[in-house]
Amino acid sequence: VETGRVLTLTSSTYSYADAIDLDDLFCQKTRPYSLFGQYAMSKLANILFTKELDRRYPKLFTAAVHPGLVRTDVVRNMPWYLYYPNICFSWVMWTL
Repeated sequence: VETGRVLTLTSSTYSYADAIDLDDLFCQKTRPYSLFGQYAMSKLANILFTKELDRRYPKLFTAAVHPGLVRTDVVRNMPWYLYYPNICFSWVMWTL
């Protein structure tokens, strides 16, 4: 690879993941499923991917970026007690 750029989207939520449990990715063996736990683990995986890509291909420009506050439909499957406060917070941020 001569040159190029790879930007990986991540989130500051990655810090809530202690590690990536490669032996139990689907939460079927040793740990229960957690919405935020799985999300944090996926964001940590994005960062680790970017670091390894940078190590293997030093001529590439690689970066893992946090997009900031972005309106998405990511909360659509959250329980109501997380969904509605998120919607309210989103509305407040939109009005600023």
